[in-house]
Parts: sequence; structure tokens; C-alpha cells
Amino acid sequence: MIAEAPPSASDLRYVQRARAVLVMGVSIVGACAGGLVAGYLTDSGQFALLAMFLGLLLPVVFWLVPGAAIPLLVLCGAAIARYSDPLSTVDFMARVPMWRSLNDAAHISGLYVMLIEVVLALGLVTWIARDGAARRLTLPRTDLAVSLAILLGTALVAEVHGLLSHGDFKISLYELRPFLYLATGYLLASQTLRSRAALHAVLWALVLGVAYRAFIGVQLAQAYAGVYPKPNELLEHDESFFFGIYLVLTVALWTFNVRGWLRRVATALAPFVLYADVANNRRAAWVILPAGLLVVAAVTWVRNPTRRTSINWVLAVLLIVGTAYVLAFRYSTSSIGFPAHAIWSNWQPDPRDASSNLYRLLENSALAADIRSNLIVGTGFGLPFGHGQFSFDASSFDPLVFYIPHNTVFWVWVKMGIAGMFAFWWTMAVAVVAAARAARHGDRQAGLFAALAISAVAGYFFLGLVDVGLAAVRVALTVGCLLGAFEAAACASQLQRAMKLDAPGAPVVIQRTAREPVAVENAPAASVAAGSGRVHLGLHGR
Repeated sequence: MIAEAPPSASDLRYVQRARAVLVMGVSIVGACAGGLVAGYLTDSGQFALLAMFLGLLLPVVFWLVPGAAIPLLVLCGAAIARYSDPLSTVDFMARVPMWRSLNDAAHISGLYVMLIEVVLALGLVTWIARDGAARRLTLPRTDLAVSLAILLGTALVAEVHGLLSHGDFKISLYELRPFLYLATGYLLASQTLRSRAALHAVLWALVLGVAYRAFIGVQLAQAYAGVYPKPNELLEHDESFFFGIYLVLTVALWTFNVRGWLRRVATALAPFVLYADVANNRRAAWVILPAGLLVVAAVTWVRNPTRRTSINWVLAVLLIVGTAYVLAFRYSTSSIGFPAHAIWSNWQPDPRDASSNLYRLLENSALAADIRSNLIVGTGFGLPFGHGQFSFDASSFDPLVFYIPHNTVFWVWVKMGIAGMFAFWWTMAVAVVAAARAARHGDRQAGLFAALAISAVAGYFFLGLVDVGLAAVRVALTVGCLLGAFEAAACASQLQRAMKLDAPGAPVVIQRTAREPVAVENAPAASVAAGSGRVHLGLHGR
């Protein structure tokens, strides 16, 4: 009897490469095609078919391609706006009611579940069923997972507290959703992204989704070119975050030397994203982008001691050129001067910015009064904060203006009390510390995702400080997915380092738990099991 020869290292690498291409291709194509089909069915009024499409097709895709839910969620967050502009003739994704409740989209009275929540639920149920059937269902036990669980717990307490205090149920759901999305996106990403191809698909979804929104911004900028007075902004507040993260990712792909089509496409589309960011005229954008670039510079400085002199020179030149630009264009009303004007308006605002600053000061004063009156437990969700000193009522075009202020960092304290404020700051700190460690000690992919995660946390905070960012559901879901992706990439990096501890020889089986192998490579004779954020080594003999 002739024994069959074991597969060679080249055969194994070919199989893994083919599997990676399949996973990434199915994830990206499925996400884009799914959005197009959903948009067509919604636009044609066939909501029942849309529900059938989501209920039958998505679980099959999520089952066959683990991690496919995350690129879809990131694409929805980056590409689909909550509201569409009537002048936009190319925003076909606006037809998808992903960020509207079934009460509004399908006219199902009293059902305030959003379509994005249906996708999230399908992803969670599929993950539980798939891993449960394989007896490898675990929950993450990292510091970041614990801190996010505590933050979500305090948000749920604020929800119950608000309802017991006769808060508005529908509005309370809007206030609860960001924390729910943040924690759920993290959980799903950290547990289902199990290959480099799946992680790469997340970056592709971010690039394609943000680039799509940038083209919408470019089209709107051209549509409003002959309109006077021009609108104060073209797109939502959220785009300041997404445009900034896109540009940070593009720079990071170069500094981390990640070659391939992702870097080529991101670089080619970056001018359109920058143009849309400038045309959108949001002051928060010019805090988020520099903060993210500084994060990438700091991570690169720490990881590459030989490049520190070059980084120092680049930062010095950018500081000089940036200062000269702001001074030269601080009073300019042209498009090229928007960033300089936005930065200078913090010290010498024009009448429009002065009015906006005054409104924010009044909001902060009202928030401070509410904090003092409900210092420990907060007011709970669904209840308005004090607006007695306001002379301008914006509720006619923003029904949540009395409930969610611009400064959502204070909003967390007002609604969730000291416990919620502590949980929020603790979560942000843990995320930054964990990502900084991974960025310093991980491989190139782990470092890239870690730098992106820190930039996302910084952008999330700054957007929350000035432009209702912490309550932005699109941003919260994307940040949660990026945090989970960073931990998945860090776990993969730990596995690679663990394999190098043993001598080369027999194949290695990489496992999430000790029960089911998920990848086989020609590597040292060690069995590496990664579960719940930890790495275990066990030597196996024959």
C-alpha cells in the first residue's frame, strides 16, 4: 500500500492564497452587490423582497464566509448616509433605508428597528450558530472587551432610568444605539475576522465606501457652484470622520509599506476625498485629520528608529508650511482657504462661526447645569437637557436638538452620570493603550490596524466634542468594527510570534480553540491556540 505524500509548502501556500482571494472577493463583491440590490428593491417599493433578501441570503453568506458581515457593516457605515440631498443625482445608495427604522421605511407602526440592526442581528446569530455547532464559541476577555461591556452596561442602565423617569421611548433608542453599535461591532469583528484576507476586506470596504461618499461630495460641490449664498456644508457631520480616516489610512499604507492594489486605489482616489473634505466645510475635519496623521507619525517613529530623523524633518516642514498656510488664508472665502479659515475661526470667528460658537457655549452651560443637578446617576436617556436660556429653537429641522447636543462628551455625563463618564474615558484609554502596544510589538498588518484604531478613537472623540460625534451611529459602528479588527490582527500577530519560538520542522495547526483548526501552514512543530485574546503553546510529538 503506497502512502500518499503530504502536501508541500508551496501547495499549502497556494491553497491559502486562493482561499484568501476567495474570502476577500466574496466579502467585497457581496457587500457592494447587496447594497445595489437593497437599493433597487427599496426604490421600487418591494420592501417584502428586501426583507426576504436580508433574511435568506445574508445568513448563508455569513455562514460560508466567516467575517463577511464586517466589511458589509463598514461599507454601510462609510457609504450610506442617514439623509440624502435632493440635489445629488448619483447617490443611489441613499435609496437603501439602512439607517431608518422599519416604522419609517416600511410603515410598520411601532417597529423602531433599523435595517442595519437586522444585519447586525443576522451576523451575531450566524456567528453563534456556526461557532456553537463547532464547539468553539467564546467571548473575548481582553481589557478592551471588559471596558466596552461596562460602557454598554451603563448605557442600558441610563435607558431604563430614562424610561422610568417618563422619557421618550423612541428618542431614548436613538441615544442608546451608538453604545450598542460600538460594543456589538467590536464583538462581531474580534470573533469573526480570522484571516488576513478578511482583515484586508475591511480596509477595502472602508476605502470604497468613503470614496463613494467623496464622489457624492464632489458632485454636490459642482451642483452648488453657482448657488449664492452657498450652503454652510454639503454632507453630514459624520463625513469629517470618514474622510479623515480615509486619508490617514492612505498615508499609513505608505508608511507601513503595504503594497498592492489597495494602496494604489486609495492613493488614486485620495484627491477626490480631500476635495470633498474641503468642500464640506466642517471645522471638525481639520482637527480629526491632523490628529490621525500625528498618530501615524508617532507609531512609525516608535516602530522604525532608523527613520526617526526623516520623520522629524517631515513634521517640522509640515508645521512651518501649515502655519504659513493658515496665516495666509485665514480670511479667505475661497474653497482652498476653507481649512485655514476653519482653524482660524477658533480665535477670530466670522459672524456665522461666532453664532455657532455662541450656541455651543449656551449648550455647554445648560449641560453643566444638568450635570450639577444630576451628578451621580444622570438624567437617563429620552429626557431633554436644559434649554431655558436659548433664544434660537432649532427643533424644527432637528428634532433631537433638545436631547443630543453638539458636545456629546458632556452629553454622556448628563445622561449616564459619573459611572457612564468614567466608563467612557476608561474605554477610550484602554483602546489607545492596547492599540499602542500592538502597534509597537506587532507585525506590519497589526501595526497598521493599531494605528488606524488609535486614529479612529481620536477622531471619534474630537467629533464627539464639537459635532455630536459620540451619538453618530454610523461612526460608532465603524469605530467598533475597527477596534475589533485591530484585536483580531493583534491576535494573528501573537500567533506568528509564538510559532517562531519553536524550531522549524513539522506543520503547525493554528486554532481558535483546542477543538477546531482554522488554518494549516508549513511552520514549526507547535500547536498554537488563540482563544479570547490569549495565545497558548503546546508542543506535539509523534
